[in-house]
Amino acid sequence: MSELVNPKTEAVALQVRYVANIGEGRQLEMITAIAQDVSAADLDVLLDKVARAQDRQVLYYEVQEKKRRLTGLLDIIRRAERQTTTIIEVARERWAQSGRGGEWSDDKLSGQEKNERMKFERSMEDARTNARELQSEIEELEQRVMRPAA
Repeated sequence: MSELVNPKTEAVALQVRYVANIGEGRQLEMITAIAQDVSAADLDVLLDKVARAQDRQVLYYEVQEKKRRLTGLLDIIRRAERQTTTIIEVARERWAQSGRGGEWSDDKLSGQEKNERMKFERSMEDARTNARELQSEIEELEQRVMRPAA
């Protein structure tokens, strides 16, 4: 915190610098002016307001970062779903072209196809679990960001 006193004015520029990791090399800095004759109690109130505003801004950026991560997880889920569908479609086509009798079922996948499908299904399930947790965190943080300042 630093003070700049100008004798020609009746205010002090008070700079409170709150360095927070808000992603991508961003720093959060807020500046306010106060009267030179401010009481200690009023200064405390002002500093508390600035601190709450800073905390709220940090939460805002945290929500944005979590939303970006959620978008990435949803992309992973979509890709894994497409890859799983492709594995089954390719295997079904191979089965149809082989001239074998009987109806197609997933148990006709080769060992390699079954392993690939299981890998993608595990990836989807992990991403879904993480996405649900992240969505819950986002909702909680958004409630805190939207909560009116006291």
